[in-house]
Amino acid sequence: MKKFIMIFMIVFTLYGDALSKIKAQIILNIAHLITDKSVVKIYVDDPDFMDIFKDSDKIKRVTNCFQADLIITKDSKSMLKLCNKHQHHVNIISTTYKDYKQNKDVSFGAFFWQKGRANMLLNSKIIQKEDINIPQSYQKYLD
Repeated sequence: MKKFIMIFMIVFTLYGDALSKIKAQIILNIAHLITDKSVVKIYVDDPDFMDIFKDSDKIKRVTNCFQADLIITKDSKSMLKLCNKHQHHVNIISTTYKDYKQNKDVSFGAFFWQKGRANMLLNSKIIQKEDINIPQSYQKYLD
């Protein structure tokens, strides 16, 4: 029984590390659609996404949304109110489908898990409004 628990813990740890690397890479790919900075500053208020900073030197965690190139949240409206006080342009990625659908007027896109799979959506209205060039490989994620 102890061996089974030990093996389970090792597999779970390896899976968790791989998952955080995947999340970090997807977030970085989304961020590079809106900025050409080599190191992207990200503000996160969703605890499920705090692990993206541990394995990537190309994303930097900031503790103030005014410093961020990208905001990752499950409450887009609150983030917009907080960060838009000083006319700061906000690029928001929703971490739940519900938040994205309810806040399509402010969310650049969404990155969330559904039925155990990663899903990404990019808001075509905001992309068009901001005149962002989306590569052909991302066209399938436009909503």
